Amino acid sequence: MRSVNWKATFAMLLLGLVLAPYSAFGGSGTWATITPMLLGKCMAVAGAMNGQIYVVGGAVAAGGATTEMEAFNPLTGSWTVKASAPTPRSIAGGAVINGKFYVVGGCFWSDCRIGLTNILEMYDPDTDVWTTKEPMPTALNSMATGVIDNKLYVVGGMQECAPCTPMNILQMYDPVTNTWQTKSPMPTPRINPKAGVMNGKLYVAGGYVNGIPVNTLEVYDPATDSWTTKATMPTGRILAGFEPVNNLLYATGESYVLNPADITYVYNPLSDSWSFEPANPLPTNMSAVATLNGSIYVAGGYSNDGGGWATVETFTPFYTLNGFLPPANNLPTVNTGKAGRTYPIKWQMKDANDNYVTNLNVLKSVTYKSTSCEEFTSDPSESIDSASAGGTELRYDSTANSFVYNWKSPEIPGCYTLFVTFDNGQTIPGNFSLK
Repeated sequence: MRSVNWKATFAMLLLGLVLAPYSAFGGSGTWATITPMLLGKCMAVAGAMNGQIYVVGGAVAAGGATTEMEAFNPLTGSWTVKASAPTPRSIAGGAVINGKFYVVGGCFWSDCRIGLTNILEMYDPDTDVWTTKEPMPTALNSMATGVIDNKLYVVGGMQECAPCTPMNILQMYDPVTNTWQTKSPMPTPRINPKAGVMNGKLYVAGGYVNGIPVNTLEVYDPATDSWTTKATMPTGRILAGFEPVNNLLYATGESYVLNPADITYVYNPLSDSWSFEPANPLPTNMSAVATLNGSIYVAGGYSNDGGGWATVETFTPFYTLNGFLPPANNLPTVNTGKAGRTYPIKWQMKDANDNYVTNLNVLKSVTYKSTSCEEFTSDPSESIDSASAGGTELRYDSTANSFVYNWKSPEIPGCYTLFVTFDNGQTIPGNFSLK
């Protein structure tokens, strides 16, 4: 195995790393530190599928790039080793399409002076097997990736380093035909941008040119094969991730060891504006980032030993919730009604930029549990009217800006607590006494 040479690729950038203690603070989201990876690494690739976070490749202290892949299961809070990738590489691109993990490009053994690759490999989590696919026409590393209509888009990055020339090429891969196409180039050539997909468009933010971070945001529309320039980030950033959650795009971490970042920027496509989110506990750089169930996972990052951290942090954006709307009553009031009836449960929710959330997918579950009626004896009660017959369903009332869920209550009389839970873990509870 070759020794770690990837530092030469970034020689002009690696001037030092200074870390200071940070702590998360209140706001429209919260950071948490979870179980670390089994192997510390930086410049890896992450993807979410089958309810787990997968991290593959990257640079390690023990000698160049790794082929190891591991998966985190949020239900057990543990990491499991999966089938190793055929190709050892770092600074690659990756994305999940139809439950398969595609990893493309990057640098062999983390040394982009001699090891640039265009290899595309696909991982199937159901069989734990890797398959080699059609290679990318133009080999790249440090590029951005995104998926639109089940097609992989790869944009920006660089080739051999030196000369470390920023690229603006956009390449599209179709898994159905196993073929590549070249699309309209990105207006701004840049290295290490990050991309997020929202409403069928590819948003590409940040990166660097000649060692200087840029604040550029450009959007690609595959329907017209054209680019549009949007509002710039507050500062130039070489992002670790640009993840869509709750109709917003979250710019996390930093892929630049001169400036490990604890600031999270948020972009609102509707208003074409940026805002700030809480700082993450540990400034990160060269991390692998993916989103699962409304939470953003930031895994690993550059460490002073030439490899990477095993640390993993999560950011979960909060919604603004004010409880149930009439006819349902909020705690501590007990809703009284008849068992077996269907009751309209209504609520409103807003995102971090005070916009109404309308996506039905934010609802994770509606559950209830039997509760002792004695627990309600000291609580006020009020009859829940507007009861109706009919099945259970969810809809969004655009006139009232509210969600409506027809809850089919239990057939057996008694006391119950209802839980409406959303994709980020927030819950609205309600108490019911049914005769």
